[in-house]
Amino acid sequence: LYFFIEEITGLSWTPFLLQSWVELSKIGYIFSIISIFGIVSPFIIEKILNYKSKLEILFGTLFVYGLLLMTLYFIEARLFLVVLFIMFSNLEEIFSPVEEALVNSYIKWKNRATILSIRSMVTSLSSIIWWPLAWWLLWVITLKQGLIFSGMLIIFLSFLYLKIHKHEKKARLVPV
Repeated sequence: LYFFIEEITGLSWTPFLLQSWVELSKIGYIFSIISIFGIVSPFIIEKILNYKSKLEILFGTLFVYGLLLMTLYFIEARLFLVVLFIMFSNLEEIFSPVEEALVNSYIKWKNRATILSIRSMVTSLSSIIWWPLAWWLLWVITLKQGLIFSGMLIIFLSFLYLKIHKHEKKARLVPV
């Protein structure tokens, strides 16, 4: 489902900014600002990792990611939309490397190449499956509603995963 959310947000942001009267040339500048923040994000991640685990950072980032999308319900001003888009995009710069490190920490070295190759194929297949569904959803609802829906779905999935993770952790502690 994360890939579905990624398809919705990927399909939505630029048209949504254009609908909100942000000029196309300005969107190019916005992506340049995002790239500049991307340069410093590894330093931010390094500092955060001193205080929090990878899992806490991953789900904290996902939660903020979802909240940012849901705040679109209240925001109409162009400047705030642009700032929100920059923040949203930079959270991906934090989320992606932490997620990769977390995945790699669970995979044994000798199986890593095979599992990551399968993961790559699943990711490609997910894009093929979820893209048309995301496109259809955005045809039925507005771009803004699609982004807000993505935020709610991310938060729901994060809590669901954490609940499952906590349940599995408890199950491992109980002797059989």
